[in-house]
Amino acid sequence: MTWLLKDSLGGHTTTILIATVNPLNSTIEETISTLKFADRASKIKVYSKANEFDAKDDALIKWLRREVLHLKDILLMWNHGTKNDIN
Repeated sequence: MTWLLKDSLGGHTTTILIATVNPLNSTIEETISTLKFADRASKIKVYSKANEFDAKDDALIKWLRREVLHLKDILLMWNHGTKNDIN
């Protein structure tokens, strides 16, 4: 279960876990296992911090965005048969 939830248990996320149990005697082992897991999961503490960017990062992000747009334009030209116009 933890492996399935690994993407939700870290980063900038809020995770809510609902443990459902069955009161029947025939499911007592599964109920106990579920309650133990829920107890362990409730003790997990996740700390996050805000992403911080400086001017150098901003310039790089702007350049990368322009590059992505340029490459998308090239791809469009390639797909529309205007290969001779590609720089």
